[in-house]
Amino acid sequence: MPTPQQREILKRLKELEDERAGCIRQLRKEGGAALADAFENRTPDARILDNAADGIFTVTGTGLITYINQSGIRMLEADPNDVLGKQLVQLLGSRSNKKWLLQIARWLQSPEEESPFLLMTLPFSRPSGSKRWLNIHLQRRQAEEGSGWVIQGIARDITEQHRLEQALRRSEEHYRGIIENMHLGILEVDEKERIVRAFPKFCEIVGYTEEEMLGKKASDLFNHPEDRKHMDARTQERNAGKSGLYECPILNKEGETVWLLISGVPLYGEHGEVVGSMGIHYDISERKRDEFRLEKATADAEAAQISERQFLANMSHEIRTPLNAILGMSRLLKEGQLGIQEREFVEGIERGGSLLKGLLDDVLDLARLEEGRFELNFQPVRIRDTFDSAMGIYRLMMAEKGIRFSLDWDPKLDVLLSLDKGVVSQILLNLIGNATKFTEQGEVSLHAQHVREGNQEFMQVEVRDTGMGIPESGLAEIFARFRQLPSSRTGAHGGSGLGLAIVKKLCEAHGGSVEVESELDKGSTFRFRLRTETVTDVREEAVRVSPEALAFQHILVAEDNEVNILYLGRLLKKWKLPFSVVRNGKEALKFLEENEVDLILMDVQMPEMDGIEATRRIRQWPGPKGKLPIVGLSAFAFYKDVQEGMEAGMTQYLKKPFSFEDLLKVLLRVMDS
Repeated sequence: MPTPQQREILKRLKELEDERAGCIRQLRKEGGAALADAFENRTPDARILDNAADGIFTVTGTGLITYINQSGIRMLEADPNDVLGKQLVQLLGSRSNKKWLLQIARWLQSPEEESPFLLMTLPFSRPSGSKRWLNIHLQRRQAEEGSGWVIQGIARDITEQHRLEQALRRSEEHYRGIIENMHLGILEVDEKERIVRAFPKFCEIVGYTEEEMLGKKASDLFNHPEDRKHMDARTQERNAGKSGLYECPILNKEGETVWLLISGVPLYGEHGEVVGSMGIHYDISERKRDEFRLEKATADAEAAQISERQFLANMSHEIRTPLNAILGMSRLLKEGQLGIQEREFVEGIERGGSLLKGLLDDVLDLARLEEGRFELNFQPVRIRDTFDSAMGIYRLMMAEKGIRFSLDWDPKLDVLLSLDKGVVSQILLNLIGNATKFTEQGEVSLHAQHVREGNQEFMQVEVRDTGMGIPESGLAEIFARFRQLPSSRTGAHGGSGLGLAIVKKLCEAHGGSVEVESELDKGSTFRFRLRTETVTDVREEAVRVSPEALAFQHILVAEDNEVNILYLGRLLKKWKLPFSVVRNGKEALKFLEENEVDLILMDVQMPEMDGIEATRRIRQWPGPKGKLPIVGLSAFAFYKDVQEGMEAGMTQYLKKPFSFEDLLKVLLRVMDS
């Protein structure tokens, strides 16, 4: 179709031709037939056409050029005398545009059969060697008096426009190639989601040919029934001019589910209206399968972790309950009249029970550390006593094995330091215990010093031994939980494989670190450091904890284990505190309805009604009995167990096994509250 400018020129040409034809008819009427014939094929007035920007020319019905304006001459870089009378196809001829010249020739030779208009774009090589692109429009009309055909033509140089169009096309092909190489499938749909174009990669993803998809609604073709509403919502967003990025499962031609990552954008028409949308699709099916496998593996791992914690909780409970009686009764025995040998036996029982309690505490602390629920208790302390106590536990064992045991102490540590005393004690017990276990001769030595690095203070401790050492292959996993050296080297020593894992996590929680150096058959050095601060202007007061301060008139003991009843009974009698015993929660409620008490020692796990439920019911009572102090006693010692007891309404929660001092401190705390 001609452009508006071309139509305006053609209109003007028509007006001029009509005027010229009228003059020729008038000349014939006046007897000037010869003159009329001479002017029949005369060229238009150059003064009118030479100012046009386009090339304007006329051609005879046989294709001879009879006129061309100055713009056309410049466009062709030709001499007017070489152009006039020359065949149009000859002037434009070259091998590169043969097909266009054949089309012009057919159009000229078949005026009755062809359209009166011919529009084409073709290349033209100028004499200077430059190549131009011309847009040529030819219009045929019959000459006056039916004497043949007159053809008018317009040529426009569109080289720059053609260059831009080609650059745009190459750019589109380039980016389309990139998208295809990136395995991105492109799909275009109209505003009603009917497919109007599908690129090859998309066809490959879904398994359909483009012909099979054209005109069909994309969601009906690809989406699961339950996903179609979601896709309709996406289409509405595109029609509203919004882009989006989302994941979506579709069905391919084989009915298999394919997961796609889709980037959808609206497509606009000439007047800015949304006419559809385009989606770029990336097949993420393999990634989704990996995600599903990872989710399943995570769920399995979480289930395994829950099972592990349940096992540890049950194991801890089953061991702590009798251990409470073992340690308690051993303590009571020690305070009685014993011979030297009997006292050694009792101390051996107590030492073994303490080590077993340490193992259970390790299990508990590891679970708390892994759950992120371990809270440090920083206090100003003189830490030398903690070292002496930890060493005292193993001193007899060292002496029996003939191992020298020493402490190299830095006097700079003889100040008040902000530390968690319990953490320091636990780390020392684990490291000294390991050194004792794996050293058969030589020595175990501790080296403690105060270290400053910039504005930071650390307590750095080395535990050195001359024991069996650790092979290099074992150093990488020495701090992993449940990891031990090969049984051929440690089978005689046993252990849970938790101690060093606990040490590592405790050091990190305390703002420090731990490392090991070892040489096989020569010994090991474990070096740990804990973040600390020197504390000043703190008054130190000795606190004496004594049962003489207790002032309870009556204590109710709810406990079903006979040995623990015996232990608690002996202890309360020793402290001269009156008490009564019930063996489950129901009996506790009945006793409280009929009697007055000052405090309840409530075991958590009991038959018929446990301590948690009994506590909840007591807290629902009106009046003073609903506010009685309740101290939970339980071998369930994990964080969630303590939390459950406190949420039920317990005043304090004491974990088994507990020492005399542990129970005494709790009772004093309750009495003072």
